[in-house]
This record gives sequence, structure tokens and C-alpha cells, in this order.
Amino acid sequence: TKRLIGSSKNADTFARELKLSLERYEKRLKDITVNMDFQKNARIIHIIVTGIIDNASNTQYYNEFNVEVW
Repeated sequence: TKRLIGSSKNADTFARELKLSLERYEKRLKDITVNMDFQKNARIIHIIVTGIIDNASNTQYYNEFNVEVW
């Protein structure tokens, strides 16, 4: 079974799989981390993705979003 709560540092979580997908398909982003938290009462998955955009200034990347579930 897969865990919904976790970080990209923990094996066997959706966060790790999302991080691997980002590394594969978004080549401009490096040092990616993904944190996920399933908030049962709100019925959402809260996701935070951070990294560094691979450009001359190594811009910090931050994206925070929620996914509604059932």
C-alpha cells in the first residue's frame, strides 16, 4: 500500500513518486523536494513542491497546492 502522508525522502509514498516524475519530466528543476499531507477532515491532500530552477541565478522554486479527494 502507498502512504498519502510523507515526504520525498521516505520510500513508498506518493510524494516520492511525484518527485521522481518531476525529475524525469521537468529538467529545468533540480534539488526537488515534495511534501504531502492528507487532511482527512477537509478531504484534501496538501502538497508542497520546492526546488531550484536551473538557470544563471539558480532561482528558488516553491509551489503549494491542494487536491480535493472524494
